[in-house]
Amino acid sequence: MELKQLHYFLKVAEFLNFSRAAEALYISQPALSYQIAELERELGTELFTRDRRKVYLTPAGMALVEPAKSILEQAGSLPDLVRQDSGHEAGLLRIGFDSTEDHFETIGVTEAIARFSLDNPGVELSMLRAPFPECADQVIYGDLDVAFLILRHREHLPPDLTCRPVYQSRVIMAVRKDSPVQTCAEAIETMDLLLVGEKPRGNSRILRALENMKLEPRLRRVDSMPTGFVYAQMGKGIMLLSEVYYHEHRYPGLKALPIPDEAAHITHVAVWNRGTNNPMVARLLEQFPPQEA
Repeated sequence: MELKQLHYFLKVAEFLNFSRAAEALYISQPALSYQIAELERELGTELFTRDRRKVYLTPAGMALVEPAKSILEQAGSLPDLVRQDSGHEAGLLRIGFDSTEDHFETIGVTEAIARFSLDNPGVELSMLRAPFPECADQVIYGDLDVAFLILRHREHLPPDLTCRPVYQSRVIMAVRKDSPVQTCAEAIETMDLLLVGEKPRGNSRILRALENMKLEPRLRRVDSMPTGFVYAQMGKGIMLLSEVYYHEHRYPGLKALPIPDEAAHITHVAVWNRGTNNPMVARLLEQFPPQEA
């Protein structure tokens, strides 16, 4: 049995809906169903019953809810308790970076971490880069103390986590510089929208923004960012980029078109577990100026 399975179980118990629980966990519904089935197999009993309309907790499932919550809470506090007992409660800060985008150095995040380290030379830093769901899970389970994640418009975190905005940005469309189009609507009418396969979270939010604007793009999927840039610089497609990333790199041969919809907004957040006892998390957050939520 894995802690992850208990977390997934509690999420399904909360929503009583596998689709909504999978969306909240940022995983696919088949993957969630598989993990629940594995947990039921290990426990030797069904935790949920299902009909065409709804999911119900079985008596065994109801009996598991509170113990599962207690186990996850205790597991999340173990790293902090160990550091306290060893006398090194201020000696380690484990940081994760959302691999959805790679521009934390351009918005002051890496500089703030460097300042924190210089101000606290006795604190060891451990850093890793991982996909959004993995970073969030590791903070929930106590494997990371804090993670810097990227939230799209109206995207929410699991309830176990607390967050603070550290930077606000938005997504723009990048097209060939000498293209006659002046608005994103004109671009959508004349060019393919290039969707990079490695960035599904960002893609879904932008498609929702375009739907809000009553636009129906022709989609062209590309396997990587460099491939997308080639087509955009040829004038054969539209790239979706973070505004701060675009202005920082000044891509030759491209111009930016704003997307006038709230769904194009991006919030970079620092995320930590509500139950953390590591005082270095709060000390790190002091390095960032206040941001509007």
